[in-house]
Amino acid sequence: MRRHCSSLLRLLRPRHWVKNGFVLAPLLFRLPAVEPAEVLRALLAATAFSLVSSAVYALNDIVDRDGDRRSPARRDRPTPC
Repeated sequence: MRRHCSSLLRLLRPRHWVKNGFVLAPLLFRLPAVEPAEVLRALLAATAFSLVSSAVYALNDIVDRDGDRRSPARRDRPTPC
């Protein structure tokens, strides 16, 4: 179970989610007048971007799995299916 969770986390590539945080940047320009509803919308947008980007990474891994298996740099990636 632990290995499965680790593989899933690697597949989702959370280290790439940091760049999705840029949707939060406009809040900085609204300080101190940021309203809670704006913060919630921005956090939902960042979460949505992260989930979509993870889905695209996973789909790409499925499509490219045969080529990735031959690549020394990518052969250890967890591949769904």
